[in-house]
Amino acid sequence: MSLNSLKIRRNARWLLRLMILWILSIGSCPAKPPPVLIFDKHGVQSAAWLNYQIELYADGTVHYHGVDDVNVIGDRYGKIKPKQVQYLVDLYQKLYQKRQQELSEFMVRYDNRHNLSQDEQYNLERYKIEYIDDRDWSTSIIYNNGNETSKIAPVAVLLKEFVSILNNMINLEPWLCFPMPNPRREYCPILNHSPNYKLLMDYIK
Repeated sequence: MSLNSLKIRRNARWLLRLMILWILSIGSCPAKPPPVLIFDKHGVQSAAWLNYQIELYADGTVHYHGVDDVNVIGDRYGKIKPKQVQYLVDLYQKLYQKRQQELSEFMVRYDNRHNLSQDEQYNLERYKIEYIDDRDWSTSIIYNNGNETSKIAPVAVLLKEFVSILNNMINLEPWLCFPMPNPRREYCPILNHSPNYKLLMDYIK
């Protein structure tokens, strides 16, 4: 066997070992933790199409993904403090508890609807279809603590409150909002929240 052949075989074995080590190292990497909160907006809502998703991670990582009718299409990343993530999680949990309480009260009334007038029955059934039954809602907030997942949908205008609070922690305006004088700027969620987020704060009291 020639000297060149021995070198080629030796190099081939060395490369094979490197590839095996690389594959093993990939398999041993810990899985990326899921986002703690996801703010999702898509579909048609009045004149504002607004299709985007914002993921928040426990370490403070912010992942923005713009899809349509927002200033930035694609992915952007930023960082906030973990305690700021926890603040938003606390707000979510208060809103979730409030929604669950309202749902429980509604279902008691719905289950006893046959004792009500036809108009009241109709209104309850329509409300259930439009706001209770699960479907692909255009607005939602998803929470994942690593062990269980919960979801509030629809959240409608309350999503603007959450996104606007997040905007105080990291500047989302260049990603979400069209610049002046683009007429689509008026639909940017962070320009349309209630003063001091009163709508959300009053709701979760």
